Formats: sequence, C-alpha cells, structure tokens
Amino acid sequence: MIRTIDAYLDRLFDLVAGTGASGRRLLNETEGHLNAARTAEMAAGHQGDEAEARAIARFGTPEQVADAHLAAGRLPLPVALARLFAAAFFFFGCTGVMFGLSGALIAGFTALFGPEFVAPDSVHALLTPERCAELSLLRPDAVSCAAASNAQHVADTGFGLMRLGVIGTVMLAGFGLARRIGAVRRFTILPNATMVASVGAVGFGLVAFSGLGVAVLLALDGARPGIGANLAFGLSGLIAFALFLPAAWNQLVRDRHA
Repeated sequence: MIRTIDAYLDRLFDLVAGTGASGRRLLNETEGHLNAARTAEMAAGHQGDEAEARAIARFGTPEQVADAHLAAGRLPLPVALARLFAAAFFFFGCTGVMFGLSGALIAGFTALFGPEFVAPDSVHALLTPERCAELSLLRPDAVSCAAASNAQHVADTGFGLMRLGVIGTVMLAGFGLARRIGAVRRFTILPNATMVASVGAVGFGLVAFSGLGVAVLLALDGARPGIGANLAFGLSGLIAFALFLPAAWNQLVRDRHA
C-alpha cells in the first residue's frame, strides 16, 4: 500500500507517462490536492507519515486517478503499444525464470529418484540400434537403451530449461535497469497494476494446476515414470502464482472498496 505522497506521485507518473500536457496537469493538480489534504490532516492532529497516509486514503489509489484521467481521453497509440511491449517483455522474463526453476527441480528429482521418475521412455519403439549405440556412448553407465534414453532426455531438458531461466533473469534485470534510464523508461511502464497482477496470477496458476494435476493423475494410476517432469512444472508455476497472488488480491480488494 502506498503511504507517502512522493511514492504516490511516482506511481501516478508511471501510469500517465506519455499523455503529454494533460498528464503533467494531472500530476500538478494531484500533488496540490494531496498536499492540501495532508495539511488538513495535520491540522486535525495527525502528524508525519500518518497524515500523508490518511490524505492518500481520502484521495484514492493512483490507478483510480489514472484510469479516470485516461478514460477522459484516448490513450495515444504509441503509449499503448509501449505498455503492451513492457508487459510482454516482463512476462517473458518471468516465464523464463519459472522454466529455469522447473529445470532445477528436474535436476533435483533426477538426483533423488532417478531419470525414469522424470522422463519415461515413451518412444522406446523408435529407439533403433544406431540410436541405442549412440546413447550407450553418451550414457555408458545406463543398464538399458531405454534407461540411457531417459537419462539423456532429462539432461537435455533440464539444462535447456535452466538456460531459459538464465535468459529470463537477464531480461528481468535489464527491465529493472531500464526503468532507471530516462530515455527508455517509457518502454518499461506496465499497464494497470490490477491487470498485470491478475494476468500473472491466473497464467501461472493454470501452469501450477495443470502440472500438479497431471502428476497426481499419474500417481493415482500407479505410473511412477514421468511424474517428476509434471511435478517440477507444477511446483515452479505454484511459486510464481504465489508471488503474483498477493498483489492481485490486494488490488481487487481495493477496487471493490473504491
């Protein structure tokens, strides 16, 4: 929850950036109203941060003020496209990190329970003698061609997912750095906070539900092989869901009581 006027104005600036003179007027007017409300709260006996927090509570959230302002005039196309780009970049980064976490979990499950727990050799009928010979060179300790295929598949999948995790981490780090650079900051302004948090919670929640659901079904069927991959995706999706859920819930509660 925003409790200081400076933080409030910073958030409002992000939300109305690119709207030109009308956005600047909104910021100036909002700052004036908030300062006046703070003065009134101080006159009523409230001091410091408490006075600012009460002034903000009376005025409404930055999202509400920005929404009302943008509803009064059309958002310029370049601004809308920049915000869509920022949202896509941000979610691609988050998804990459989620994939990286699932890759790490796959590696952990493999070490604990073996590669067949993660990746069953569902295509053993296609394992030709030539392919088995190749796999035996890659996995000389495997007891069978199918076991070698599982081990190699797990290694390729786990490392591939962890590479995506590195890419996602770099993307998010770059996104955070770009927010501090004035020349490109407009390309890092996300759309409405409620939408961003809700999309993240719903999207990663679906990943968690599907991954964990399939893992449970496999376990109920007594099919130990393959549970680990679905469990890894489900758990990584659940962690991402848990990170987005509080923000989504808080935004929805504030909107409901607005």
